[in-house]
Amino acid sequence: MKRIPLAQKPTPLQPLPRLSEQLNINLWIKRDDLTGDMVTGGNKIRKLEYIFADAQAKGADTILTTGGPQSNHAKTTAAIAKKLGFDPVLLLAGKPPEKPTANLLINELIGARIKFFFPRHPREMDEALEKLAEELQQEGRKPYIIPVGGSNGIGSLGYLDAYLEMEQQRIERELQFDWEFVTAGSGGTFAGIHLGHQAVQASSHLVGISPWLSTADIKQRIIECMEQALPLLGPSLSTVQAPLPEQLDVSDAYIGKGYGKPTEAGMNALKLMASEESILLDHVYTAKAFSGLIDMVENGQITPGSNVLFWHTGGAPGLFALEGDRR
Repeated sequence: MKRIPLAQKPTPLQPLPRLSEQLNINLWIKRDDLTGDMVTGGNKIRKLEYIFADAQAKGADTILTTGGPQSNHAKTTAAIAKKLGFDPVLLLAGKPPEKPTANLLINELIGARIKFFFPRHPREMDEALEKLAEELQQEGRKPYIIPVGGSNGIGSLGYLDAYLEMEQQRIERELQFDWEFVTAGSGGTFAGIHLGHQAVQASSHLVGISPWLSTADIKQRIIECMEQALPLLGPSLSTVQAPLPEQLDVSDAYIGKGYGKPTEAGMNALKLMASEESILLDHVYTAKAFSGLIDMVENGQITPGSNVLFWHTGGAPGLFALEGDRR
Protein backbone atom coordinates (compact mmCIF):
# COMPACT_ATOMS: atom_id res chain seq x y z
CA MET A 1 0.00 0.00 0.00
CA LYS A 2 1.21 3.51 -0.79
CA ARG A 3 2.53 5.84 1.89
CA ILE A 4 3.80 9.41 2.04
CA PRO A 5 7.29 9.59 3.60
CA LEU A 6 6.91 11.87 6.61
CA ALA A 7 8.84 10.25 9.48
CA GLN A 8 12.56 10.44 10.07
CA LYS A 9 13.60 6.81 10.08
CA PRO A 10 15.07 4.66 11.42
CA THR A 11 14.51 5.87 14.96
CA PRO A 12 17.24 4.92 17.46
CA LEU A 13 17.31 1.69 19.44
CA GLN A 14 19.26 2.64 22.55
CA PRO A 15 20.44 0.97 25.77
CA LEU A 16 19.47 2.54 29.10
CA PRO A 17 22.49 1.71 31.27
CA ARG A 18 21.60 3.68 34.40
CA LEU A 19 18.06 2.32 34.58
CA SER A 20 19.32 -1.16 33.72
CA GLU A 21 21.57 -1.04 36.78
CA GLN A 22 18.77 0.24 39.03
CA LEU A 23 16.22 -2.33 37.85
CA ASN A 24 18.73 -5.20 37.51
CA ILE A 25 17.65 -5.91 33.93
CA ASN A 26 19.08 -5.09 30.50
CA LEU A 27 16.75 -2.30 29.39
CA TRP A 28 16.56 -0.88 25.86
CA ILE A 29 14.33 1.78 24.37
CA LYS A 30 12.98 2.25 20.84
CA ARG A 31 12.89 6.03 20.41
CA ASP A 32 9.74 6.53 18.37
CA ASP A 33 9.37 9.86 20.11
CA LEU A 34 11.99 10.95 17.54
CA THR A 35 10.06 10.29 14.33
CA GLY A 36 10.42 13.86 13.10
CA ASP A 37 9.50 17.51 13.40
CA MET A 38 5.74 17.35 12.92
CA VAL A 39 5.35 19.18 16.23
CA THR A 40 6.70 16.10 18.05
CA GLY A 41 4.24 13.66 16.55
CA GLY A 42 5.84 10.51 17.97
CA ASN A 43 4.19 7.25 16.96
CA LYS A 44 1.39 9.04 15.11
CA ILE A 45 3.54 9.96 12.12
CA ARG A 46 4.20 6.36 11.05
CA LYS A 47 0.47 5.65 10.98
CA LEU A 48 -0.35 8.87 9.17
CA GLU A 49 2.10 8.14 6.34
CA TYR A 50 -0.30 5.45 5.13
CA ILE A 51 -3.52 7.17 6.14
CA PHE A 52 -2.78 10.45 4.33
CA ALA A 53 -1.75 8.55 1.21
CA ASP A 54 -5.18 6.93 1.27
CA ALA A 55 -6.86 10.31 1.80
CA GLN A 56 -5.04 11.72 -1.23
CA ALA A 57 -5.96 8.71 -3.34
CA LYS A 58 -9.63 9.19 -2.47
CA GLY A 59 -9.61 12.88 -3.42
CA ALA A 60 -10.35 14.27 0.05
CA ASP A 61 -9.97 17.95 0.82
CA THR A 62 -10.88 17.92 4.53
CA ILE A 63 -9.46 15.73 7.31
CA LEU A 64 -11.58 14.89 10.35
CA THR A 65 -10.27 13.28 13.50
CA THR A 66 -10.93 13.16 17.21
CA GLY A 67 -9.23 12.82 20.59
CA GLY A 68 -8.86 14.58 23.91
CA PRO A 69 -8.12 18.32 24.15
CA GLN A 70 -4.40 17.51 24.44
CA SER A 71 -4.44 14.71 21.89
CA ASN A 72 -1.01 14.18 20.35
CA HIS A 73 -2.73 12.40 17.46
CA ALA A 74 -5.12 15.27 16.75
CA LYS A 75 -2.32 17.84 16.82
CA THR A 76 -0.06 15.78 14.55
CA THR A 77 -2.92 15.09 12.15
CA ALA A 78 -3.69 18.80 11.93
CA ALA A 79 -0.04 19.66 11.29
CA ILE A 80 0.38 17.10 8.52
CA ALA A 81 -2.98 18.03 6.99
CA LYS A 82 -1.89 21.66 6.70
CA LYS A 83 1.49 20.67 5.26
CA LEU A 84 -0.19 18.51 2.60
CA GLY A 85 -2.90 21.03 1.69
CA PHE A 86 -5.91 19.57 3.53
CA ASP A 87 -8.30 21.46 5.81
CA PRO A 88 -8.06 19.87 9.30
CA VAL A 89 -11.14 19.71 11.53
CA LEU A 90 -10.66 18.39 15.07
CA LEU A 91 -13.51 17.08 17.19
CA LEU A 92 -12.10 17.16 20.72
CA ALA A 93 -13.61 15.51 23.79
CA GLY A 94 -14.38 17.83 26.68
CA LYS A 95 -14.92 21.55 27.05
CA PRO A 96 -12.76 24.42 25.83
CA PRO A 97 -10.23 25.53 28.45
CA GLU A 98 -10.04 29.17 29.50
CA LYS A 99 -6.54 29.36 28.05
CA PRO A 100 -5.19 26.99 25.38
CA THR A 101 -1.90 25.34 26.34
CA ALA A 102 0.48 22.71 24.98
CA ASN A 103 -1.01 20.68 22.10
CA LEU A 104 -4.24 22.68 22.04
CA LEU A 105 -2.26 25.89 21.63
CA ILE A 106 -0.33 24.28 18.76
CA ASN A 107 -3.63 23.35 17.10
CA GLU A 108 -4.71 26.98 17.19
CA LEU A 109 -1.37 28.18 15.83
CA ILE A 110 -1.61 25.65 12.99
CA GLY A 111 -5.05 26.98 12.13
CA ALA A 112 -7.10 23.84 12.69
CA ARG A 113 -10.87 24.13 13.03
CA ILE A 114 -11.74 22.86 16.51
CA LYS A 115 -15.08 21.64 17.84
CA PHE A 116 -15.69 20.27 21.35
CA PHE A 117 -18.14 17.55 22.42
CA PHE A 118 -18.73 15.11 25.30
CA PRO A 119 -18.44 11.44 24.33
CA ARG A 120 -18.61 8.65 26.92
CA HIS A 121 -17.21 5.84 24.78
CA PRO A 122 -14.99 5.45 21.67
CA ARG A 123 -18.09 4.35 19.73
CA GLU A 124 -19.63 7.77 20.33
CA MET A 125 -16.45 9.40 19.02
CA ASP A 126 -16.78 7.41 15.79
CA GLU A 127 -20.46 8.32 15.48
CA ALA A 128 -19.73 12.03 16.01
CA LEU A 129 -17.11 11.96 13.24
CA GLU A 130 -19.59 10.33 10.85
CA LYS A 131 -22.21 12.97 11.63
CA LEU A 132 -19.73 15.80 11.11
CA ALA A 133 -18.59 14.26 7.83
CA GLU A 134 -22.20 14.23 6.59
CA GLU A 135 -22.57 17.91 7.48
CA LEU A 136 -19.39 18.79 5.59
CA GLN A 137 -20.51 16.78 2.56
CA GLN A 138 -23.69 18.84 2.45
CA GLU A 139 -21.46 21.93 2.31
CA GLY A 140 -19.72 20.51 -0.74
CA ARG A 141 -16.58 19.32 1.03
CA LYS A 142 -14.87 15.94 0.56
CA PRO A 143 -14.13 14.80 4.12
CA TYR A 144 -11.90 11.91 5.12
CA ILE A 145 -12.32 10.42 8.60
CA ILE A 146 -9.30 9.36 10.64
CA PRO A 147 -10.37 7.44 13.77
CA VAL A 148 -9.08 8.25 17.23
CA GLY A 149 -5.35 7.61 17.42
CA GLY A 150 -5.17 6.84 13.71
CA SER A 151 -6.04 3.32 14.78
CA ASN A 152 -7.37 1.26 11.92
CA GLY A 153 -5.95 -1.33 9.57
CA ILE A 154 -4.27 1.25 7.34
CA GLY A 155 -2.61 3.05 10.25
CA SER A 156 -1.45 -0.21 11.79
CA LEU A 157 0.78 -0.79 8.76
CA GLY A 158 3.03 1.96 10.08
CA TYR A 159 3.85 -0.12 13.14
CA LEU A 160 4.35 -3.28 11.16
CA ASP A 161 7.06 -1.24 9.40
CA ALA A 162 8.38 -0.04 12.76
CA TYR A 163 8.67 -3.58 14.08
CA LEU A 164 10.57 -4.78 11.03
CA GLU A 165 12.86 -1.76 11.42
CA MET A 166 13.50 -2.60 15.07
CA GLU A 167 14.09 -6.24 14.18
CA GLN A 168 16.91 -5.29 11.82
CA GLN A 169 18.47 -3.12 14.52
CA ARG A 170 18.15 -5.95 17.04
CA ILE A 171 19.88 -8.40 14.72
CA GLU A 172 22.71 -5.95 13.99
CA ARG A 173 23.33 -5.61 17.74
CA GLU A 174 23.01 -9.36 18.31
CA LEU A 175 20.24 -8.80 20.87
CA GLN A 176 17.51 -11.16 21.96
CA PHE A 177 14.64 -9.58 23.90
CA ASP A 178 12.73 -11.50 26.55
CA TRP A 179 10.06 -8.83 27.02
CA GLU A 180 8.64 -5.92 25.02
CA PHE A 181 6.38 -3.20 26.44
CA VAL A 182 4.24 -0.71 24.57
CA THR A 183 1.29 1.47 25.44
CA ALA A 184 -2.03 0.26 24.03
CA GLY A 185 -4.18 3.38 23.80
CA SER A 186 -6.49 3.17 20.80
CA GLY A 187 -5.07 -0.12 19.53
CA GLY A 188 -3.39 0.66 16.21
CA THR A 189 0.21 0.87 17.39
CA PHE A 190 -0.03 -2.35 19.38
CA ALA A 191 -1.81 -4.06 16.46
CA GLY A 192 1.00 -3.16 14.06
CA ILE A 193 3.67 -4.26 16.53
CA HIS A 194 1.83 -7.53 17.06
CA LEU A 195 1.72 -8.07 13.30
CA GLY A 196 5.47 -7.52 13.13
CA HIS A 197 6.05 -9.72 16.17
CA GLN A 198 4.25 -12.53 14.36
CA ALA A 199 5.91 -11.84 11.01
CA VAL A 200 9.43 -12.39 12.40
CA GLN A 201 8.30 -15.14 14.79
CA ALA A 202 9.70 -13.22 17.76
CA SER A 203 10.14 -15.16 20.97
CA SER A 204 9.78 -12.14 23.28
CA HIS A 205 6.72 -11.67 25.50
CA LEU A 206 4.77 -8.68 24.14
CA VAL A 207 2.87 -6.65 26.76
CA GLY A 208 0.45 -3.79 26.16
CA ILE A 209 -0.42 -1.31 28.91
CA SER A 210 -3.80 0.41 28.49
CA PRO A 211 -4.06 4.03 29.68
CA TRP A 212 -7.70 4.38 28.70
CA LEU A 213 -9.90 1.38 27.92
CA SER A 214 -10.73 -1.79 29.82
CA THR A 215 -8.75 -4.88 28.92
CA ALA A 216 -11.71 -6.35 27.04
CA ASP A 217 -12.35 -3.15 25.05
CA ILE A 218 -8.75 -2.53 24.04
CA LYS A 219 -8.30 -6.16 23.01
CA GLN A 220 -11.35 -5.83 20.77
CA ARG A 221 -9.95 -2.68 19.14
CA ILE A 222 -6.53 -4.30 18.59
CA ILE A 223 -8.10 -7.34 16.94
CA GLU A 224 -10.30 -5.14 14.73
CA CYS A 225 -7.24 -3.17 13.57
CA MET A 226 -5.39 -6.39 12.79
CA GLU A 227 -8.34 -7.88 10.92
CA GLN A 228 -8.58 -4.72 8.80
CA ALA A 229 -4.83 -4.81 8.12
CA LEU A 230 -4.58 -8.45 7.05
CA PRO A 231 -6.04 -7.95 3.53
CA LEU A 232 -3.50 -5.16 2.96
CA LEU A 233 -0.46 -7.36 3.61
CA GLY A 234 1.64 -8.88 0.87
CA PRO A 235 1.95 -12.61 0.16
CA SER A 236 5.16 -12.85 2.20
CA LEU A 237 3.06 -12.20 5.33
CA SER A 238 0.24 -14.61 4.51
CA THR A 239 0.87 -16.62 7.70
CA VAL A 240 0.15 -13.63 9.97
CA GLN A 241 -3.24 -13.86 11.68
CA ALA A 242 -5.40 -11.84 14.04
CA PRO A 243 -5.15 -13.34 17.53
CA LEU A 244 -7.89 -14.46 19.86
CA PRO A 245 -8.46 -12.15 22.86
CA GLU A 246 -6.84 -14.65 25.24
CA GLN A 247 -3.68 -14.61 23.11
CA LEU A 248 -3.12 -10.89 23.81
CA ASP A 249 -1.34 -9.77 26.98
CA VAL A 250 -2.86 -6.36 27.61
CA SER A 251 -3.44 -4.88 31.06
CA ASP A 252 -5.74 -2.12 32.30
CA ALA A 253 -4.22 -2.25 35.82
CA TYR A 254 -2.33 1.04 35.47
CA ILE A 255 -5.06 3.42 34.27
CA GLY A 256 -5.64 4.95 37.68
CA LYS A 257 -8.55 7.40 37.88
CA GLY A 258 -8.95 7.60 34.12
CA TYR A 259 -7.61 8.67 30.77
CA GLY A 260 -5.25 11.63 30.93
CA LYS A 261 -5.19 11.64 34.74
CA PRO A 262 -1.68 11.13 36.12
CA THR A 263 -1.03 8.28 38.52
CA GLU A 264 1.52 8.42 41.32
CA ALA A 265 3.32 5.39 39.91
CA GLY A 266 3.28 6.87 36.42
CA MET A 267 4.72 10.20 37.54
CA ASN A 268 7.40 8.40 39.55
CA ALA A 269 8.27 6.38 36.43
CA LEU A 270 8.36 9.57 34.35
CA LYS A 271 10.70 11.27 36.83
CA LEU A 272 12.92 8.20 37.01
CA MET A 273 13.35 8.09 33.22
CA ALA A 274 14.01 11.84 33.10
CA SER A 275 16.46 11.93 36.00
CA GLU A 276 18.43 8.82 35.07
CA GLU A 277 18.40 8.86 31.26
CA SER A 278 17.32 12.44 30.34
CA ILE A 279 14.41 11.10 28.29
CA LEU A 280 10.94 12.62 28.68
CA LEU A 281 7.89 10.37 28.78
CA ASP A 282 4.32 11.70 28.88
CA HIS A 283 1.87 11.33 31.74
CA VAL A 284 -1.00 10.03 29.60
CA TYR A 285 0.53 7.02 27.83
CA THR A 286 4.21 6.19 28.19
CA ALA A 287 4.62 6.98 31.88
CA LYS A 288 1.83 4.55 32.75
CA ALA A 289 3.31 1.93 30.42
CA PHE A 290 6.73 2.34 31.99
CA SER A 291 5.22 2.12 35.47
CA GLY A 292 3.75 -1.23 34.42
CA LEU A 293 7.18 -2.43 33.35
CA ILE A 294 8.68 -1.34 36.68
CA ASP A 295 5.88 -3.02 38.62
CA MET A 296 6.46 -6.30 36.81
CA VAL A 297 10.16 -6.10 37.64
CA GLU A 298 9.42 -5.39 41.31
CA ASN A 299 6.86 -8.20 41.65
CA GLY A 300 9.21 -10.73 40.07
CA GLN A 301 7.36 -11.36 36.80
CA ILE A 302 10.39 -10.02 34.97
CA THR A 303 13.43 -11.80 36.38
CA PRO A 304 16.86 -10.22 37.00
CA GLY A 305 19.05 -10.07 33.94
CA SER A 306 16.14 -10.17 31.47
CA ASN A 307 16.50 -8.28 28.21
CA VAL A 308 13.61 -5.82 28.01
CA LEU A 309 12.56 -3.41 25.26
CA PHE A 310 10.40 -0.36 25.96
CA TRP A 311 8.70 1.31 22.98
CA HIS A 312 8.66 5.09 23.51
CA THR A 313 5.71 6.36 21.47
CA GLY A 314 6.12 10.09 22.25
CA GLY A 315 3.62 12.61 23.59
CA ALA A 316 5.83 14.66 25.95
CA PRO A 317 4.41 18.09 24.89
CA GLY A 318 1.24 17.19 26.79
CA LEU A 319 3.26 17.63 29.99
CA PHE A 320 2.99 21.38 29.52
CA ALA A 321 -0.75 21.20 30.14
CA LEU A 322 -0.35 19.70 33.60
CA GLU A 323 -1.69 21.88 36.37
CA GLY A 324 -0.08 22.59 39.71
CA ASP A 325 3.28 21.80 41.24
CA ARG A 326 4.12 18.13 40.61
CA ARG A 327 7.68 18.18 41.89
